[in-house]
Formats: sequence, structure tokens, C-alpha cells
Amino acid sequence: MLEHDDIYNIYTIMKAGKSEYNTFVVLESQFGVEKIHDLCKEFEDEDIFIYVEQRLSTIEREVYAYCDYVSYVKQARASYRGQIFKEQNQKEKASKKTL
Repeated sequence: MLEHDDIYNIYTIMKAGKSEYNTFVVLESQFGVEKIHDLCKEFEDEDIFIYVEQRLSTIEREVYAYCDYVSYVKQARASYRGQIFKEQNQKEKASKKTL
């Protein structure tokens, strides 16, 4: 379980100016995102905890949206490659002469 004073380290990481993804990775590896959420719920009446909770929710939404986008792009590329392969295969079959 995280302690009350850990929030200042978390806040410093969030204000470091790194990308959302890098911030998420650092927070997850050092503290654990769920543990940070639990800590913020425990001290929800303090302003710094309110800020960290909101900022962490924003970071999570952006990281998960980016991951969804990346998976969509990979799937689309694979579909296009399959479609191009199929068209090339049909052209080769059509251009072959039978005996």
C-alpha cells in the first residue's frame, strides 16, 4: 500500500512534461496505477489527491485510446495486405494459359 507522502513523487512524475504514454509506464512500474487510485480514494478530501486522480484518469483514457488506435491500424494494414495478395493471385491465375 502506498503512503500519504508518495503522492508528491507521483505528482512530480505527472508534471515532468513527458508524453502521456511514458508517464503511464513510469507510474505503473514504480507505483501501480490501481494502487494510486486506491491512495487517492483514501485521501479524497485533499486537493493534490483530487488533481492526481483526475490527471491519472485522463492519462489512462489517452493511453488506452492510443492502444486501440494502434491495434486498429495493424488490423487494417493486415486486411489491405490480404486484399492486395488476393488480387495479385487472381491476376496471376487469369494470365496463365492452360494447355
